[in-house]
Amino acid sequence: MSDKLQETTKKDNMIPLSNDKTIFMRTPKLRDVRAVKHIVDIEDREVALISNLTGLSEDELDDLDYQDYNLLDERLAAFLLPVGKNILRA
Repeated sequence: MSDKLQETTKKDNMIPLSNDKTIFMRTPKLRDVRAVKHIVDIEDREVALISNLTGLSEDELDDLDYQDYNLLDERLAAFLLPVGKNILRA
C-alpha cells in the first residue's frame, strides 16, 4: 500500500467534534468485532467497539455530547455496512 493511500485513509478516519477537537477511529478488524459479539445489548456493544477503535474509555464516550457520539456511531456503521448490513445488529 502506498504512503499516500495510507495518509488518505488516516485522514478519512479523523472525526471532527463540535468542540473543535478531532478523534481518530481506526478501521475495525475481525478480532474487534468478535471481541464484542458476546455483549447482548446493541448500544453497549457499539459503545464497547467505538471505545476499542478510538482508544477512548467508555466513561469518556459517556461524557461526549450526544451529537458527537452520533458522529462516531455513524462512522462505525459506515465501517460495518459495506457488505449491506450492520454486523453488530445481525
